[in-house]
Amino acid sequence: IYANKVEGYREFIYFVLNFVAFYGYLMAPVTFYFDIEEHQPFVVQMSKLFYANADADWTGNFAGDFCWTVEPIIILFSPALIAYTQPQKKKLKSD
Repeated sequence: IYANKVEGYREFIYFVLNFVAFYGYLMAPVTFYFDIEEHQPFVVQMSKLFYANADADWTGNFAGDFCWTVEPIIILFSPALIAYTQPQKKKLKSD
């Protein structure tokens, strides 16, 4: 039961990392198609977190690259970490 619970947390971390990466990489087409900052709708400004186009594009790319660098590290090391932190079953001594 412990391993299933931790694996669920791990899947949630994957979801969050991929959502942040998607949102970050989404800034490239947003800043491309709404290139004149003075004429951007409020929703577009809000989606860029009120950054300038160049800053939103750079920050989005950094967030996506960072998340997609961390995710494989978690994928590689989480099985060993789950096995190491799993509670050990106590053996009953029989005489």
